Amino acid sequence: MIECRIVLEYGSEDMARAVFGSVELDNRGFISGKVEDKRIVFEISGENPMSLSHTINDLLACVKAAENSLLL
Repeated sequence: MIECRIVLEYGSEDMARAVFGSVELDNRGFISGKVEDKRIVFEISGENPMSLSHTINDLLACVKAAENSLLL
């Protein structure tokens, strides 16, 4: 099992919560995450490097889409 931790920092706790809320449902069961002040902390694991890479790429694409929609 390979594990990865991703920490994303925002300008406010409200923004962090909004982004997290936008991606949380899609990631339940695959990625654990939480909001800590102005940060989102994701814990990701995979059976192999390719699986982990795919999960990370998917997560970051969803985060970017959430950020873009919230900044409009």
